[in-house]
Amino acid sequence: MLLQAAGFAVLAALSPTALLITAIYLGSARPRTTAVCYLAGAVLISTVMGVAVLLLALLVAGAVLAVDGLLGLIGRT
Repeated sequence: MLLQAAGFAVLAALSPTALLITAIYLGSARPRTTAVCYLAGAVLISTVMGVAVLLLALLVAGAVLAVDGLLGLIGRT
């Protein structure tokens, strides 16, 4: 019993949502469906955040290049 509690404590320290899903998983009638939905949501969120970060990086890089280009034009006059 203590070993299981220690495992859940480590899991809670790493990811509180994983602890919640573990509790739901253990009490679920169909644990495979719960696990698949949790993993599908994790993949979806990771993909969306990755694309958002890449787009933000491209926008910032474009803005830096645009400002650098404008400063170059101002310096020529």
